[in-house]
Amino acid sequence: MRTAPRLLSGRDAAASAAQASHQFPLELPTPLARAGVIGHAERAVVDRFLAALHGFTRDEMFQARQILERLVSFRTAAGQRQVPRLIAYVQETLRAGGVAEAEMVVIPHEETAALIVRIQGTDAAARPILFSAHMDVVDARPEDWERSPFTLIEENGYFFGRGVLDNKTGVTSLISTILRLKASGQRPRNTL
Repeated sequence: MRTAPRLLSGRDAAASAAQASHQFPLELPTPLARAGVIGHAERAVVDRFLAALHGFTRDEMFQARQILERLVSFRTAAGQRQVPRLIAYVQETLRAGGVAEAEMVVIPHEETAALIVRIQGTDAAARPILFSAHMDVVDARPEDWERSPFTLIEENGYFFGRGVLDNKTGVTSLISTILRLKASGQRPRNTL
């Protein structure tokens, strides 16, 4: 039986960010879990994620955690046919946050799909910017895990769950950023 993923605490990096802004809560969201030993490259990913939260309110971070929890619950491995269901959830979340149906396109492909979300910029001459994140994961057999791989579990200040770092947190970051942008009423210069 495999053991639980080894964890990395991002509290040190996050603590310095907390001191830099009064908007950033002193109690930071749970650091991310990663299977295996965390190297410098993985640490950089975690640090970038924590830095991306800089300036988010407690409510926005709570919402991001709820989104991540829901995304982890989808078993988006090959053969499970869950990516289209995950995309439907993402679309529902974005619609509720003010993203128009016309700004979202689903591209079906065999048992999976892709979702393109477009946020119109203010400058039509500015080159568009593409952000990308995959929604599928390598499958995890629940009997091989100490914890349920498709349930986000927060334990001792860490998250556990299949895809928490690769890459459902990346998807969560994009969704949360789009929702924050829509809530602010601001439009980016470049189309995203």
